[in-house]
Amino acid sequence: MQKIIIIFLILCSYKLYGQDKKSSCTQAELDQQVNRQVKKSLDKLSARNIVSFSRELLDKEKEIKLSELEIEKQRQLLDLSIKDFNKRVQDFQTKQNSLLGCIEKQDKDRNARVKHLVDAIAAMKADRAAQILSVQDERVAIEMLSRLEATKISKIFNLMDKEVSARLQKQYLNMTK
Repeated sequence: MQKIIIIFLILCSYKLYGQDKKSSCTQAELDQQVNRQVKKSLDKLSARNIVSFSRELLDKEKEIKLSELEIEKQRQLLDLSIKDFNKRVQDFQTKQNSLLGCIEKQDKDRNARVKHLVDAIAAMKADRAAQILSVQDERVAIEMLSRLEATKISKIFNLMDKEVSARLQKQYLNMTK
């Protein structure tokens, strides 16, 4: 390999020499000198060097092919991983949508049940509603109170125990959604 580079450098130097000194030698003379020099360099190269150079080229070619095969194998593994990842993402999104649908259904069902209780409380007399809401879970009681009319709420608060009424009123005022 080094000898080929040397030959190339010799050729380049003769070309440059010929261009700089056009007046001292003709193109034909320059070509003859280059041909003689190339022939000398080729004669110095033995058949053994050419064979070893050929072997080196073949070995390098094998290494390149092995590297290409390895790259292709890695590319295939990457493609499989990407497909698997995309499938998992799609499965996850399907499950997520299913869960969100269930949660929405439960929220609708709960809202329907609370509305039903609110309608029942609204139809009751204020003293009976006050008794029921006093023993009810505070969050449920506040939610039901928030859906009643203001006059009904005031009557219910008036008829409740003062401590329960005060606690529910405080939570009702601080209610956040």
